[in-house]
Amino acid sequence: MLRTLVTLAAVAVGHATNGPPPPAGPPPPAGPPPPGFAKLECSLHSLAFAYGQKVAPTNAASLHAALRLSQCAKRGLLTSGELAFQSAALSAAAPNRTALPAAGKTIYVATTGSDSAAGTLAAPLATVPGAVALIRKMPAGRGAVSVMIRGGKYYFAQTLALTGKDSNIAFGAYQQEHVVFSGGKKLELKWSTSKGKIQVASVPAELMQVLVSVEERKPSETVGDHEWGTAPAKFNQLFVDGVRQVRARYPNGDPQDNSGICFSKDQYPSEENCNSYLSAAGQAGELPNDPGVGIADQLDRGSAPAMPCPRGQCSTYGTFTYTIFPYPKGHPVYTKPLPGVGFSNLSAISFWKSPFNRPGGVTMAAADAAKMEQWKDPSTAVVHMFHSGLWGNWQYQATKVAKGAACGGKGGEAANSTSCLLFGYGGYQEARGSGIKSNHYYVENVQEELDVPTEWFFDKNASKLYFWPNASVSLGPASDVVAPMLDTIVRIQGTPAAKTTQVTFSDITFTETRATFLEMYEVPSGGDWAIHRGAAVFVQDAENIAISDCVFNATGGNGLILSNHVASSTIKGNEFLLTGDSAIALLGTTDGIDGTKPTFPVDNLVEANHMHDLGMYGKQISCVFQALAANTTLKNNLCYNGPRAGFNWNDGFAGGNVIEGNLIFNMVRETGVRADAC
Repeated sequence: MLRTLVTLAAVAVGHATNGPPPPAGPPPPAGPPPPGFAKLECSLHSLAFAYGQKVAPTNAASLHAALRLSQCAKRGLLTSGELAFQSAALSAAAPNRTALPAAGKTIYVATTGSDSAAGTLAAPLATVPGAVALIRKMPAGRGAVSVMIRGGKYYFAQTLALTGKDSNIAFGAYQQEHVVFSGGKKLELKWSTSKGKIQVASVPAELMQVLVSVEERKPSETVGDHEWGTAPAKFNQLFVDGVRQVRARYPNGDPQDNSGICFSKDQYPSEENCNSYLSAAGQAGELPNDPGVGIADQLDRGSAPAMPCPRGQCSTYGTFTYTIFPYPKGHPVYTKPLPGVGFSNLSAISFWKSPFNRPGGVTMAAADAAKMEQWKDPSTAVVHMFHSGLWGNWQYQATKVAKGAACGGKGGEAANSTSCLLFGYGGYQEARGSGIKSNHYYVENVQEELDVPTEWFFDKNASKLYFWPNASVSLGPASDVVAPMLDTIVRIQGTPAAKTTQVTFSDITFTETRATFLEMYEVPSGGDWAIHRGAAVFVQDAENIAISDCVFNATGGNGLILSNHVASSTIKGNEFLLTGDSAIALLGTTDGIDGTKPTFPVDNLVEANHMHDLGMYGKQISCVFQALAANTTLKNNLCYNGPRAGFNWNDGFAGGNVIEGNLIFNMVRETGVRADAC
């Protein structure tokens, strides 16, 4: 029997208040499904495919595969009409995309151009920043401008920052040519064989200055008896010919396909596959954690107890308090403000426990300990671990492998644990935190674990890049080897007094941005989700922005964020796939519990977007995440193949949301069962 939930005009709602788990329902009926059930299910999947093609006709092959319609066809469970429609959809040419709006003046950009040229079709500029610089030289009152971009790949050395001075500009592909915006640095290296099929390239000193940040060059700081470890690596993803490769890891697996997905036993009892994860033996101590400096105002839910409240939520959470937690001295991440944002006012505030009160290490099974003890430099390792409650995951920067009493300490399972991998920092990627029991985890960025094709390792101390290409890759002058350097490719950000307005991006692919899972996260409101306020495209203090018919492919973190005041803007017809975290986020800010200031997204439309195969790194993520936003319309979107809830509202702030015509299925694949999520 197929195992897929299809909902039309539905929404998967995350938990703004995680109350006690719902009481167990009656067990499913024993025995085989009723006669005709499989055919009915295949008919529903076929209907879902037809609906999806109607509202968001991009990547029909992905939707068809996710609905398992090939299996239906093989079993003879589809009608001739259904088969004919699906065949036509799969072979059809890509749909026509939104044409760039006509403007009073047009500037042309091409990879073959020059930024000293006139910017005409015959003499194009070479870069998009060059086009913006030319527009800024135009006289006041210039009117609307279109930037027509010829096909090709554009590598951005710096984030394209559009301010209030850059209003009324439309950026788009020229006549639907394929345009790619990369947040990476193209690496032109000389490769040779290191060992077996592993290739190695020496990285020149001038390139090392680009690939390694100033912060991570600093030695690890020890405060008291705690070693913090190095700052997050700047170079943490590698792309070859447009495909994300796998940083050398143990056990092997690729989160971009089923080999690296840990299907939850709660969700898929017959198909659980966590072969690419280890099982922890226990916890080794706790990370440094300063107590909260005080309780801020209470967030009173008012008359909520008078409303229907299942599972006792109103009595349990009738009042919220939040606490300000100062970051511990020496923390490598929270001492540095977010670019363009600063210190978000909730970055170290939580309705739950301290975001810094997290496990200090993991004790390992004997076989895993024996392997890790052979690692020459465990301080390069990054740990990806599921939360013990299985509603999200953490990432940690490791420092060393230890034995005996070093694995005990406060919160440790035992002072005489056989062996443990100690953490420097991390664990703040979700709000509640918990201890380590038998959590699933894997470890990446270890040179000794480069042992299968597609894996890579960057030895910054020796200035060498190692890579094992698969059979389809030939490392040569024509290879496109890219190290993502930017968290954000495009930043549309005005000020409260001078907002950026009337900016459009259409028919552009955004890709190859850094993974941001070790950067600053915040707990924006009463829900138990945390989020990094950053994305490949970041919009703040802006109005009437349009992002349409674009592709967000393999971004290292979130695809798109509308932050603070973003009003009357449209996100329509885009495809999001293989993102590190969420596809789209709408994220406001309040002054304590005062939400009356215009610092939240309002009156925005999210329509006909195709969001699938998300959460390569983050597991408490969604197709659409919303916190402290109002009057959002979510309409006719496709959302499937993700680790957690399809759409998540982190709070009940302001309201006015409209949800209609969305197709959501195959979500909550890697996390625990929730009655209110699909």
